[in-house]
Amino acid sequence: MHTETTGATPRHHNPAKNAAQQLRECLRVPDVAAFLGCGVATVWRRTNDDPTFPKPIKLSPRVTVWKLSELEAWIESRRVQSTVAA
Repeated sequence: MHTETTGATPRHHNPAKNAAQQLRECLRVPDVAAFLGCGVATVWRRTNDDPTFPKPIKLSPRVTVWKLSELEAWIESRRVQSTVAA
Protein backbone atom coordinates (compact mmCIF):
# COMPACT_ATOMS: atom_id res chain seq x y z
CA MET A 1 0.00 0.00 0.00
CA HIS A 2 1.37 3.38 -1.00
CA THR A 3 0.69 6.39 1.20
CA GLU A 4 1.52 9.83 0.03
CA THR A 5 2.69 12.46 2.49
CA THR A 6 1.05 15.82 2.08
CA GLY A 7 1.12 19.06 4.02
CA ALA A 8 -2.39 18.35 5.33
CA THR A 9 -3.00 18.30 9.04
CA PRO A 10 -3.22 14.75 10.40
CA ARG A 11 -6.66 13.63 11.62
CA HIS A 12 -5.37 13.12 15.16
CA HIS A 13 -4.23 16.77 15.41
CA ASN A 14 -5.95 18.42 18.38
CA PRO A 15 -5.14 22.14 18.84
CA ALA A 16 -6.80 22.26 22.28
CA LYS A 17 -4.66 19.38 23.51
CA ASN A 18 -1.50 21.03 22.15
CA ALA A 19 -2.41 24.32 23.87
CA ALA A 20 -3.04 22.51 27.16
CA GLN A 21 0.28 20.70 26.87
CA GLN A 22 2.09 23.98 26.19
CA LEU A 23 0.50 25.55 29.28
CA ARG A 24 1.66 22.61 31.40
CA GLU A 25 5.17 23.35 30.18
CA CYS A 26 4.92 26.94 31.43
CA LEU A 27 5.78 28.13 34.92
CA ARG A 28 4.41 31.09 36.84
CA VAL A 29 6.80 33.31 38.77
CA PRO A 30 6.72 31.40 42.11
CA ASP A 31 7.41 28.17 40.21
CA VAL A 32 10.26 29.80 38.27
CA ALA A 33 11.76 31.01 41.54
CA ALA A 34 11.52 27.52 43.05
CA PHE A 35 12.94 25.95 39.88
CA LEU A 36 15.92 28.32 39.91
CA GLY A 37 16.37 28.22 43.68
CA CYS A 38 15.95 31.95 44.13
CA GLY A 39 13.31 34.43 45.22
CA VAL A 40 10.49 35.92 43.21
CA ALA A 41 12.20 39.34 43.28
CA THR A 42 15.30 37.77 41.71
CA VAL A 43 13.22 36.34 38.86
CA TRP A 44 11.79 39.80 38.12
CA ARG A 45 15.25 41.38 38.44
CA ARG A 46 16.73 38.92 35.96
CA THR A 47 13.79 39.49 33.63
CA ASN A 48 14.46 43.23 33.64
CA ASP A 49 18.26 43.30 33.85
CA ASP A 50 19.65 40.14 32.21
CA PRO A 51 19.27 40.09 28.41
CA THR A 52 20.10 36.37 28.35
CA PHE A 53 17.24 35.46 30.70
CA PRO A 54 14.21 33.94 28.94
CA LYS A 55 11.49 36.39 28.05
CA PRO A 56 8.21 35.95 29.91
CA ILE A 57 4.87 35.45 28.19
CA LYS A 58 2.07 37.71 29.37
CA LEU A 59 -1.18 35.70 29.35
CA SER A 60 -3.27 38.40 31.01
CA PRO A 61 -2.63 41.57 33.03
CA ARG A 62 -2.01 39.46 36.15
CA VAL A 63 -0.62 36.22 34.71
CA THR A 64 2.93 35.89 33.40
CA VAL A 65 4.61 32.59 32.55
CA TRP A 66 7.98 31.33 31.33
CA LYS A 67 8.56 28.30 29.12
CA LEU A 68 10.22 25.50 31.06
CA SER A 69 12.31 24.51 28.02
CA GLU A 70 13.71 28.06 27.74
CA LEU A 71 14.59 28.13 31.44
CA GLU A 72 16.35 24.78 31.13
CA ALA A 73 18.30 26.03 28.09
CA TRP A 74 19.25 29.21 29.97
CA ILE A 75 20.56 27.18 32.93
CA GLU A 76 22.53 24.93 30.57
CA SER A 77 24.07 27.94 28.79
CA ARG A 78 25.17 29.37 32.15
CA ARG A 79 26.62 26.00 33.16
CA VAL A 80 28.56 25.81 29.91
CA GLN A 81 29.82 29.40 30.33
CA SER A 82 30.99 28.68 33.88
CA THR A 83 32.92 25.57 32.80
CA VAL A 84 34.54 27.46 29.93
CA ALA A 85 35.50 30.34 32.25
CA ALA A 86 36.98 27.96 34.86
